[in-house]
This record gives sequence, C-alpha cells and structure tokens, in this order.
Amino acid sequence: MKNKFLAEMQSLALLGAFMFAAPAYSLDVTVTPEQDIQTAINTVLNSGGGTVTLAAGTWTLPQSLTLGSNLTLKGTLNGQKAATVIQGPAAVYSWPLISLVTSNAFANITIKDLVIDGRIPRSVAFDPNNGYFDSYGMYFFAQSANGTNITISNVEVKNTAQGVHAKGITGFTIKDSHFHDNGVMLSNTLGTHNAYLRRVSSVLISNSRFINSWTGDGLHLTVGTGSTIIGSTFVRNYRLGIHVDENAANVDVLYNDISNNGSDLPGTSGYNGAYMSGLGFYATSGRIIGNTVLSNTGIGIVAGTGTGVLENNTALGNRGDQYGPTQIGNWARYAESNNYTQANGPILDGYYRIVSKNSGLTMEYYNRINQKPYFGSSNQFWYFTNLGKGQYKIVNQWNGLAMEAMYDPATTEGTVPLTVYGGAQSQIWKMVAANGGYYRLCSEKFPGMCLDVASSSTSSGASIILKTFLGGDSQLWTVKAP
Repeated sequence: MKNKFLAEMQSLALLGAFMFAAPAYSLDVTVTPEQDIQTAINTVLNSGGGTVTLAAGTWTLPQSLTLGSNLTLKGTLNGQKAATVIQGPAAVYSWPLISLVTSNAFANITIKDLVIDGRIPRSVAFDPNNGYFDSYGMYFFAQSANGTNITISNVEVKNTAQGVHAKGITGFTIKDSHFHDNGVMLSNTLGTHNAYLRRVSSVLISNSRFINSWTGDGLHLTVGTGSTIIGSTFVRNYRLGIHVDENAANVDVLYNDISNNGSDLPGTSGYNGAYMSGLGFYATSGRIIGNTVLSNTGIGIVAGTGTGVLENNTALGNRGDQYGPTQIGNWARYAESNNYTQANGPILDGYYRIVSKNSGLTMEYYNRINQKPYFGSSNQFWYFTNLGKGQYKIVNQWNGLAMEAMYDPATTEGTVPLTVYGGAQSQIWKMVAANGGYYRLCSEKFPGMCLDVASSSTSSGASIILKTFLGGDSQLWTVKAP
C-alpha cells in the first residue's frame, strides 16, 4: 500500500510540473508591517509579474487584497512554520481577505507560507444573521473567461466564512496546507465549508488537513473534472469529510484519513451534522482507494451511480454501514452501482457486533448462537483477532469461548458451538467481502460453508447455523464497532 501511495505521488508531481509550471518573473518586492500590501501587489502586477514577500508580523486588513496574473504572494518562515499573519478586522465584515474576481482570464497565482485568520468568533457561526457571509479566506472567481494555475502551498486558513472558495479554474493545487475552524450559516438550511471548489478542474490536493469546519464539509467539490485528493486528512467536520457531487467526473480519492465527521451538536431548522458520511462520492467516474474511514456519524463511504474502482479502504466504527447508499440530509438517495469494484479493508483487532443483513438483528450467544435485537450486552460482542490472509479468530466477550464450525459432509447444515480456543482449523474463519460493505463469514476448514440464519428467518431467537453459501441476505453480515 505504501509503495502504491508513493508511486501515485511521484507520478502526480511529474504531471504537475509538466502541465502547470508557471513562468518566472523578475520583480521581487518585500513588504514590512508598516507598509501597504496592496500597493506592493499593484507595483508587481504593473511590471508584468513577480513576487511580493511579506516580512514576519501581523497585518490587519481594511479591505480585500486583490491579486492578478503571474503573482506570488508569500510570507516569511520561522523554520517550517509561517511567521506572517494576514487577519480580518475585529468588527463584523463581509468581504474575502484575498480575492480575484474578474471577467478576464487570469493565470499563474501562488499563495504560500502564510497564516490567514478571519477572526470570526465561533459563537456566531450558527446564527444565519451573523453578517460574515462573504468573509472568505481566499476567493477566486473566473466569471466568464477561465482562470488557470492557482497554487496554495503551506498556508493555514482559520476562522473564516469559508477557507477557500474557487469557481471557474483549471489547474488548482492545494499542498502542505491546513484549513480548520471555517464555516458559517448563510441561511437556516445552508452552511459553508473549509474548502469549496465549483467548476474547478485538474485539481490536486495533497498532504493537507481539512479539520473542524464549524458548519459544513471538510472539502466540497462540484462541477469539475480530473481531480486528485491524496494523502490528506479530513476529520471532525460538521457534516461530511469529503463531498464530491454528481456533477464531477474523473475524481480520485486516494490514501486519505476521513474520520470522525458529522456532529451531534444541534444545527438550525432542516440542517444538522448527524448521520453524515465520511466520504459522499457521487461523481460520474473515479477511484476510491486506500482510504481510512473511521467513526463517522453516518455511513463510512457512499459510492453513487458512477463507474470506477472502490478498493483497499478500511472503513470501521462508522455508525451506519461501512459502505453503501444512504439518505444524507435533504439530498436524494443514491443506489450503489455494480460498476464499482469493492474490496473491503481488513477488520482491526477488537470487539464488534455482527448484524444480519436479512433481519437487522444482532448475533448473540445464549445457550447457542442466535439473533436478537441489540441490547448492548456482553454476549452480543465478539472479539476479532486478525490472523492474516483474511483469517480471523472470533471469541464471545461474555464467556471467552471461540466460534467453531462443526459439520458432517453427509448433511446439508452444520452447527456453530463455542469452544475453548486451541488454534484448530475449525476455529478459524474467513471474512469474504461482498457488495455494499457486507461480509460472508465462512469456515476455513469446510470451504464454501458460511454462517447463515436458519430458514432465512427474520425472527428474534432464530439460530445461526453453517450452510453452503448461496448468496442470500441471511448469509451476509455487517461487522460494527460498539
């Protein structure tokens, strides 16, 4: 997995250098805190391009900084950390700190080595009358012509209405950056995000963090093609970690941490963070590979009706299913497509409950293994130990005994008693991934024999047996963290 990740990163670096290398411009102006940044920017733009370097210190802006083509705006580093801060005023304001909104084409803009602090107090974020509607950290909008080649590198953006808002751009890179504590409510049903990209194509997001959006998603991507999101972190955002909508295409989500998204905190009427997926992926095509998706309030990964590859992800401890379609807020329901190739990630060692797809009831032990409504008692939890190669030891929490397969080939069914674990082949189980985030739990000793609910029953108390796998829902299970 690590080698695949490194190979992806190397190929993307070469592609980026080839496609979006910006020409060099000679004028370099350094600005100190007592000087005006916009005056320096205008000087560089009037010369045809160059670099504006901000000395270490803090600037409180009275209005937006307006950028232009062939410009690098950068701060000063203290070691690896930016020592230059651009911040909004203490009073309520409604304009972006850094912006370029134009009907003309623009190209080759880099922002690097800065802290951008909107200074919006979190206490007002959920008030739809907060007054900070357009107080973005960065705002790029190509209104009619196209913008090309925007790079954000080693930038921290916090306490803004939206960390970055971009529209109409081709070639948009975010790398080595940190977006956190951004977002406000625009109405009772609409909140903003850490990052929002619309009609933005050829996107590369790498080695960056999108954390704790107050009101929205870590990243919201819509109406664009050819995007790669790799090696980044999307955690503790109010709604989804990553939301890629159905108007996007050719989107790759690779080797990211997408965890603990969706909030139980109350929202406004018709808008809250509960039951949010880690990754909501509705693009028409793409790849979802190698991501870690843990403990989100809804489903771990939702793959919509597009085509592509869904494989080698680890989805565990999400309150809903680990994979599959769901109803998210007020959005439409999407069916998981058979065009996705899914290989569920491994189950980590720990206690889980085992839930039947057919009945929704939980597997428990009481004199025998059967299914019952979930009560949270210890006899409904099972400790999975990963033995490698998809093989597991499964032990009941209540009595410490291991699940064992007992089967006479002269019959059509077997039993599943609990016994003291001794490492016998009959006590080893294989977890075989199925579509929709389900597994079949099959005996290592008796190939093709899997756990089943007797008579495909949906009744409480029905026994769990061993039977030849035929593909019915009574032989499919979800494995859920407590």
